[in-house]
Amino acid sequence: MHGVKYTKNEIKKIKTLYNNGESTRSIAKSLGRYHSGVIWHLNNLNIKRRKKSEAAKLGVVKGRIKIFKHSLPKSSKKMSLEKSYILGTLCGDGFLSNKKRAYQICLSVTSKEFFNEFRRCLHEVYGIRTTNEIRISKIKNWNNQYCTRLCSKNACQNLAQYGNFKTKTWNVPYHIKNSSLNIQASFVKGFSDSEGCVDENSRRISLTSINFKGLNEIGGLLRNFGIRYTILGRILLKGNRHDKYDLRIQDRRSIETFYKWINFTINYKKIKLKKIIKNYDVYTTPHREVIKLTPLMVKLRRNGLGCEKIAKRLNIGVVTVWSHLKKGGKL
Repeated sequence: MHGVKYTKNEIKKIKTLYNNGESTRSIAKSLGRYHSGVIWHLNNLNIKRRKKSEAAKLGVVKGRIKIFKHSLPKSSKKMSLEKSYILGTLCGDGFLSNKKRAYQICLSVTSKEFFNEFRRCLHEVYGIRTTNEIRISKIKNWNNQYCTRLCSKNACQNLAQYGNFKTKTWNVPYHIKNSSLNIQASFVKGFSDSEGCVDENSRRISLTSINFKGLNEIGGLLRNFGIRYTILGRILLKGNRHDKYDLRIQDRRSIETFYKWINFTINYKKIKLKKIIKNYDVYTTPHREVIKLTPLMVKLRRNGLGCEKIAKRLNIGVVTVWSHLKKGGKL
């Protein structure tokens, strides 16, 4: 009915229906008119139009808008490898919004393997399909982004109960700290996929964050596997950036333990890690760690233990024990 003049009865009906809570689109549909024409007549009648929030509430009341509530499976309340991985990712690249009308769990990354694993875990835990898209980069030499999003109030509230996941203040949830080693490994894997890198030249795994306290708690989990590490600060001179901290794993035994228990989902990181292990010739222990162990070496020597037994008990090389005891004149 484009171009057909509105009758007085139609104009009156527009005013009545709108004041009774009908939307401009539902009015246009009932009159068989264009939406733009209904809006024009409301403006012409000096009728103040409703805000989006008010219109949405009326839409729910009138039944125009239906709210679907996802009922979560009972298993989603329990801690699992998949949920642990999700929580670890949320401490890194993942994003959780628990605000009204913006409940969503998101991840946007360049790694397809990481993207697929995160959405698999979300579906495994909550049984809800995620939205998925590829954002094609318009900038030369920039990788495309794989984006996934799960929108569910119940799922967001379920994850929010485990703590805070903000970049500066996240921490390792209590439930993770008190779970099995497999659960802890899955949590660290989610964080490592987000914030980890492998340096072949230095034979080193690094996990990076601006949150020292949270990174130190990740270190606490690594200790449960017997993995040695150091945390170093990186001061950035630019005023618009935060200082960062690197958790570094560098000795052979620790890297092999990381590979066995934790590892990465992302293929190129897995390949680099495997190359480091393959190219190792001897086992070494970081000098800082050896210095810390020296008083214990001396104590065990005084108790009558030989270098081999001391080395076995402290999980370090026999030559390392012999040289440090000789330096201290304890042989």
